[in-house]
Amino acid sequence: MNAGRLHEFIDRAADRGLAPAVVVGVVDAERPIFMHAAGMRDHAHGAPLAPDAIFRVASMTKPVTSLAVMMLVEDGAIEIDAAAATYLPELDRLRVLTGFDRTNGTWTSRRPTRPVTIRDLLTHTSGVAYSFLDARLAKIDDGTKGRADIPLLHDPGERFSYGPGTAILGSIVAAVSGGTLDDFCRVRIFEPLGMIDSGYAVPAGKRDRVVTQRTHAANGFVEQPNAATIASRGRGDDGMLSTAADYLRFMQLFLNGGVAQGARVVSETTLRAMTSNQIGESARIPPCQARSRSRSRSAARRTASVSDFRSRRRPRDRRTAAAAAPAAAPGPASSTRTSGSTSSTGSASPC
Repeated sequence: MNAGRLHEFIDRAADRGLAPAVVVGVVDAERPIFMHAAGMRDHAHGAPLAPDAIFRVASMTKPVTSLAVMMLVEDGAIEIDAAAATYLPELDRLRVLTGFDRTNGTWTSRRPTRPVTIRDLLTHTSGVAYSFLDARLAKIDDGTKGRADIPLLHDPGERFSYGPGTAILGSIVAAVSGGTLDDFCRVRIFEPLGMIDSGYAVPAGKRDRVVTQRTHAANGFVEQPNAATIASRGRGDDGMLSTAADYLRFMQLFLNGGVAQGARVVSETTLRAMTSNQIGESARIPPCQARSRSRSRSAARRTASVSDFRSRRRPRDRRTAAAAAPAAAPGPASSTRTSGSTSSTGSASPC
C-alpha cells in the first residue's frame, strides 16, 4: 500500500468538495496500517475533522446487527431457519403484494408460500423491501402502517430485495435478549472488541466529536447542525454511531477468526458463514434493483459517499481491512456488506 498516494487522494477529494469529511483507515489482523482524516467536522463552526471523529454510520449498522443475531444463533436462543414470527408474532400478518392500482392506490395481496425466516432476513431474500426502492410500496407505506402491514414484494427466498429486514432482526435481538439492541451490542460486541465510541447514543462529553450531517444539493452540500442530544432510533438497519478506529476493530474480528483482545467472541464457523455467498446464483437481483444498484454505485463514485469495507489477501497471506467513514448523509447512495450479501440503496424505482 502506498500510504503517501492514499493520503494525497483523500485530501484531494475533500479539497474538491467530493466528500465534506472523511476518515480512512486500514488495518491488518494485528495492528493499524493507515489512518487519515480530511475535511471539516463542523463546517459552520470551522472545526476540522480529527481521526477520532464520531460518524453516523447508516447502513454500516447492518453487519453489527447481523453479528448480534448470529451470536444468539450460537447461543441456541435463535434458530436460523425458524419463522421470524416465532420471535415477533406480529410478522405472521405479512402478505405478498399481488396487484396495485396506480390510479387510486388500492392493492391486493395473498399469504406467502412459506413464513419469512431469520435466514431470509439476514440475506435480504425475505421480500421485505425499502419503500423508496419501489414506487408501489412508496404509495402503500404512508407512515401509518406497522411493519407487518407493508406487503412483501415476493415470496420469501425467491430473490434478493434490499430492505429493512435487518431492522426487524434488531427487534428480534431485543425481544430474545430481554434488553435493547444497544445493550446487547455493547455487552457482546462493543466492549469485548474495545469499541469505546460506538452505540446508538452519544454521551454529552463526546458530542463535540460528532460530525454534522451533510446532504447533497445542486451547489455542493447542505449542513445540518447537530442537535443538543445525539441519539438514534436504535434500529438494526441504521442509527449506529461509531469512529473509523472502532469499525476497524470490528473488521479485525473477522480477520482474526472471531478472536479479539485474546478472547474468543464468536466462532470462526459463524464468521465464515457471514462472509460466504448465502443466496447462490439462483437468487437473482431483479433488473429494476440492478439498475438502481448501478446508479447508486455511480453516484457513490462521483461523491465519494460510499461506506464499504472489504477484506482481502495480500502477499505472504497478510490479510487487511479498510474502512472509510464519510459525513454525507445516505441520500443518493450508500453501500454496505451484510451477512452473505452486498446491499445498496438508490432512488425510487417503479418496478
